[in-house]
Amino acid sequence: MTDLIGTGSTAVAAYQRALGTVSNNIANVGTDGYSRQEVVLQANPAKKEGIVFMGTGVMADRIKRSYDAFAEANLRNSNSDLASQGPMVDYTNRVVDVLGGTTMGLSGAMDQFFASARSVSADPASSVVRGSFIRDAQGLASRFNQLSGQLDLLQGETRDAIENSVGEMNTLVKQLALVNLQMTKNETADSQPPQLLDQRDQLLKELSGFARLTTSFKPNGAVLVSLGPTIMHEVILDGAKTVTIGADFSSSASDKVALVLDPYGAKPSPLTTVTSGKMAGLMAFREQVLGSTRISLDALATMLVHEVNAVHQSGIDGYGKTGAALFTIDPSAAGAAAGMKVVLDDPMMVAAATQFRVIEDANNTGTADATVSYAPEPPQGPPPLDQVLVNNPHPSAGAALTIGTVPKVVASIASGLHDVTVFLDNAKTGQELQLLTRDGRQLLGTSIDKATQDLLMTPANGFADGASYSEAYLNQSGLTGYKNMSVFYGAKADVLQQPVYDAVGQALGSKPLASSLLGGRIATQQFTEVAAGAFTLNGITLAALDPQMANGSVRSLKASDLANWINRQASQTNVRATASNEIRVTAEQFRTNLSTLKINGVTIRTPTVNTDLKFHSLSDLATAIVGQSDETGVTASVSADGELVLSNVPDQVGQDIAISGNSYGNPLGIPGGTYAGRISLTRNNELNIAAESLDLSKPLVLPRVSSTGMPISPTLQLAFTSDSHYTITDLASQRVVAESNYDPRAFTTDKTSLGLGLEIYFGKLPKAGEKFEIDSAITINPPSAGFQNAQALVDAINAQSGSTGIESSLSNGGLTLSNSPARGLLDIELLNGPNALGLAKGRYNSVLDKSTGEYPPIKLGFGANGTAADLARLGFRTGAYISGAVKDDLLVFLTGAGTASVAANYSGVPSDPKQLLRGQPMELKFTSDRHYTITDLNTKTVVAERDFDPAQLTDGVSYQGLHMSFSSSPRAGDKFQLDGNVDGTGNNENMLDLAAIESKRVFGGKTLFGGTKTLAMAYIEQVNDIGNIGRQAAIAKASLAVVNEQAVSARDAVSGVSLDEEAADLIRFQQAYQAAAKTIQVASQIFDTILHIQ
Repeated sequence: MTDLIGTGSTAVAAYQRALGTVSNNIANVGTDGYSRQEVVLQANPAKKEGIVFMGTGVMADRIKRSYDAFAEANLRNSNSDLASQGPMVDYTNRVVDVLGGTTMGLSGAMDQFFASARSVSADPASSVVRGSFIRDAQGLASRFNQLSGQLDLLQGETRDAIENSVGEMNTLVKQLALVNLQMTKNETADSQPPQLLDQRDQLLKELSGFARLTTSFKPNGAVLVSLGPTIMHEVILDGAKTVTIGADFSSSASDKVALVLDPYGAKPSPLTTVTSGKMAGLMAFREQVLGSTRISLDALATMLVHEVNAVHQSGIDGYGKTGAALFTIDPSAAGAAAGMKVVLDDPMMVAAATQFRVIEDANNTGTADATVSYAPEPPQGPPPLDQVLVNNPHPSAGAALTIGTVPKVVASIASGLHDVTVFLDNAKTGQELQLLTRDGRQLLGTSIDKATQDLLMTPANGFADGASYSEAYLNQSGLTGYKNMSVFYGAKADVLQQPVYDAVGQALGSKPLASSLLGGRIATQQFTEVAAGAFTLNGITLAALDPQMANGSVRSLKASDLANWINRQASQTNVRATASNEIRVTAEQFRTNLSTLKINGVTIRTPTVNTDLKFHSLSDLATAIVGQSDETGVTASVSADGELVLSNVPDQVGQDIAISGNSYGNPLGIPGGTYAGRISLTRNNELNIAAESLDLSKPLVLPRVSSTGMPISPTLQLAFTSDSHYTITDLASQRVVAESNYDPRAFTTDKTSLGLGLEIYFGKLPKAGEKFEIDSAITINPPSAGFQNAQALVDAINAQSGSTGIESSLSNGGLTLSNSPARGLLDIELLNGPNALGLAKGRYNSVLDKSTGEYPPIKLGFGANGTAADLARLGFRTGAYISGAVKDDLLVFLTGAGTASVAANYSGVPSDPKQLLRGQPMELKFTSDRHYTITDLNTKTVVAERDFDPAQLTDGVSYQGLHMSFSSSPRAGDKFQLDGNVDGTGNNENMLDLAAIESKRVFGGKTLFGGTKTLAMAYIEQVNDIGNIGRQAAIAKASLAVVNEQAVSARDAVSGVSLDEEAADLIRFQQAYQAAAKTIQVASQIFDTILHIQ
């Protein structure tokens, strides 16, 4: 009886729990994340009754969750994949709507801009149409700004979304950490409350919406979460320990963002494996769509600005000026599209006209119409001068260049540079500098033979296609030179200007200094003559130099020979030569351990007091050399800076000095050998008066000069500004020429010496405020009987040279009057006339070119048979000189053979070749149907001469970037004038070029000079590309939605609550419950029956 009641009781209790579980499932059928629960029933242990085991009923063992780990993981992964496509689809569609819309897109704005350009080309003189063009340009720039602003809004939204997502992820991870903490109360997952496990799985599912997860579950159900490809990589949750996730937005690239683990910790680490989930979608949109869209939009803005500005700046505006940039890009803006704006606001500054025009001659017999365009030519040939040679004329700065079987390409000289000189040092036989234009006009050097021309004149060497050689301007300067350029080939010394200041430091201008050409040591071997006509000096051909000894033998030339040779023609050249020979030895070079020294074959004896028979100092050596100067012809001294200076004795100036020692060297510490002398050429202001022209009975009056050599007015004012200070003022210029303090205690009634060599007699001590006028002129009076002879006059003049700055000498039977070095090339002024010189009163200058007002330089040039090697034998370096501006690009070459040293100096910067051409009107003349010349009309210089192909009419003639096309073939005699257009209102050619940009293919190429797509095509392609990304994302989203639904179904099949199944379980457990209750009822009835048995 009791067994029956016990069995029924356990069944009632078990099925009561089962019915409760089923009702709980039904109640949570709509609860998100709820997993179906079921009761696990287990039979109670059997009880042995005799030899039989009797059942004791049933028990509810536990409540079990319906759970499949694989289904849950698959659901999380599909959830991540699906979530990654959402941002891509949503935001990409917004970008497409912005770029492709009719109100915000660029297509309409660009169409309107180019349509406005065509309107200007139709009516270029209308200021109204020009104003509309500027407004449409502003509208186009504004549209770029607006599109960039819309992208900025999307950038801000996605940034906020990323930051919010990061915050949500960190919150979910912390909640999972709390769940893990609660699970530590139980040892196994089966013993964990189902609701806690459901909460864990629901949090994991929500977290997977942001990023794909890698998970690992511990026995108690606690989860380990990683965002990396493996469970131990990029862990964000381990038990109750969490790692914060942060977002790092790049400051240099606004679209770039990186996720960081533990951003505020000691060792932040990048999170690099987020490949799906909402975070991945947001990041992918910013990089793949937003970033590329911004780059493309900025590139489009940059290209449009470049193309439009290039054309606009190549034109002429309504004021006749070169066009300015139409657009600009603000460098402080976030991008080109954001910073694009219009520069101009004046309609007349619209450059509708071209910078060049071509005018057909009215007498042309042909019917050819010509058009001209300009496109800058890319640089070709040798590199610029400053990239090859440093700007330093000293020989030590020269570059060693080797000339092979073809002429050596040195450098190119850009037009616009000033005062360029290229030097060739120590030229060997055959070596020459050659300077040519890119069209083959030779300016400097020597004539080039046909074979060398063929080797030299190639496009690779910088010459223009079709260039022809011409030596019409070779070594010609000024009006006969190329474009009237001032050039010279040889050795040259310019006149320098020295600033001059008065006694109080005020500038008085400048004075010209005597030019001086200093040579190096002359050749010492095989230099026995100079051929007649080898050289010219200041345009005068020099005679031959062929010294013969008394016995008829030939000797080597010395510096003194060369000086005498040049001085023989000094009256023609106005240049005097001076020979010298110096050897300088520093204290560091001096070798005290050596005693053997021979000078010109004579052994120099050591001082007898030196018991070691050596020279102890440079002074010892100088004394010894001076003691034997009669034997050697060489004297010596120690300079103020401590150098030993060896030089010729006065009667052997310019002679060679031979130095030798023993096998160990010599005390001078210099190489043994023959040291030749050198010559220097000087051009001074000289007056040469024949002896028969002198009038020795008359005086000579000369102006007094200041310490600077400047002449002083004959009338001066001496003013005592105090009892101890005076000034001397030039009354003509009102400038103070001298001032000084004086000691009144030293006053005497005898002559008092003042500044400027003045000697004044005062009867009493001058007082402050007193002024005196002084006649400052120097009068050289003859004795009563006149000057005895010309030498007496010379002596009288030289006696006053300290005050007059004038020196005198006798030469060739006549008298020479010249400036002292302090006066340079200033005029020699005679204040009276007739005078002792037999000359009229006035100013005299033998150097000044009165037609130009300039002081010509010393020019030692080449005659008919002179070479650079010959000039090197004279001790001079050969130079290619260009004075003033370089008016055309030049190419520098070296001809000859061997190694040469080349140096250069230059100033200025290269000019704009386009503007140079605009200021250079030219005439294109067809000398035949197949040949033409181009002449610079300003200077009548033929700058190019080429052949013409009648079949090539488009770009048939090209010159320095100018390209001329013809409607038909020109005929012989036809002329076309090219010049810079100065009328910018009625011409529309430049605006036609600007409108043509609309159809110009500028995108898709490797450079800015060409491509495969127009601006509009590039923009449409950009919009299409973004649309394709959006469509692909939408397709992927739809596909992944199906996969996600399958994953949800798979999970629900295991863990989901089915009402049909629960209803069946409800009936089944209800029936079981009722049956169990009936068992108890039957047992009770049986018990009652037993109780009633009597």
